[in-house]
Amino acid sequence: MVEFIEIEEKFFKLLQLAIGSTNGNDLIILDDEWYLLYQEASNQSLLGVTLCAADKLSEVGQKPPMDLLLQWIGEGEFIRNRNRIVDEHCKQLTDWLKNKDCKSCVLKGQGVARLYPQPDYRQAGDIDIWGDAERDEIVKWMRSDFINVTYIDYVNCHSTFFTDTEVEVHFRPTWMFNPFTNRKVQKWIRENKDAQMANYDEEVGFSCPTIGFNLVFSLIHIYRHVFFEGIGLRQLMDYYFILTHSTKEERTEALATLQSFGLAKFAETVMYIMRRVFNMDESLLLCVPNKDEGEFLLSEIMRGGNFGHYDDRNKYVSDEKRFLRGVNNAKRNIRFLRRYPSEVLWMPFWKVWHWGWRKWKGYL
Repeated sequence: MVEFIEIEEKFFKLLQLAIGSTNGNDLIILDDEWYLLYQEASNQSLLGVTLCAADKLSEVGQKPPMDLLLQWIGEGEFIRNRNRIVDEHCKQLTDWLKNKDCKSCVLKGQGVARLYPQPDYRQAGDIDIWGDAERDEIVKWMRSDFINVTYIDYVNCHSTFFTDTEVEVHFRPTWMFNPFTNRKVQKWIRENKDAQMANYDEEVGFSCPTIGFNLVFSLIHIYRHVFFEGIGLRQLMDYYFILTHSTKEERTEALATLQSFGLAKFAETVMYIMRRVFNMDESLLLCVPNKDEGEFLLSEIMRGGNFGHYDDRNKYVSDEKRFLRGVNNAKRNIRFLRRYPSEVLWMPFWKVWHWGWRKWKGYL
């Protein structure tokens, strides 16, 4: 346990060096430790970012073992090439929707990557693009263009635009299980939609959310994943860079919005991770950190890795067996009941409603 804690602390220092929140002068890494740090970076989908830190340490004589360094450099080059491909796909999707006279906005990954000092080193995932049109209209466009639609739900549809990149076309960016809170969230989304669609980045050729929107939306996104497979440090690092690009006024307004959604305590939880893991300046935090809640969430993150893939408590069931996946997910969320009772208790009711809604719409 002592060794694990020491490696964990060094991993946090490595992340801080990568993002520039510390100079790394007190970071000493032994040869054997480099392999453990590399594995943790892999688990958290942060290999590209931590490669930047490894480069900085190499300049002062702390170089990873050569075999590991070559492997790391290879991963970094793959990540950079992958980002170029996914960015191009985002532009292609934006143009496809534009040809349908539909505005759009790329959510999460590729949009947030623009905030990183070296965007190409953020590991890309799938593409989430938000289209400014009705659900049935978007689905009809895809099917008329012979694009396979594999799954449709309340928030988005999964589709096969590309053979090498998963695409989720969103009808709404996010939601909450509590129907009363969800009504507030959807109202806030509608009120802020036009500004997101108009926030076009000429360099990459697609729109992405404004900082003010992302301060709220991205925290809800993190919250959502806590109740599904889990959340990793890649998403928390995204939030770090959103905060670093925000103004005091934007943070004040975002916190008031999050409080109205019942997410004040979760905001305090995430702020603890911003300080503990990323050494964020206190002046940039949304609110005072909550250590007890933050330590609990951080332990979940470190145990599960990116999206909980490495958590041995999670029982994964194939997508075809969605009922069993739901049962396992409900069992998993019992450990969050005391901390987030509203969402945990509303979840089974929402899932039953959602199944009936999809059945009625003909999406099953």
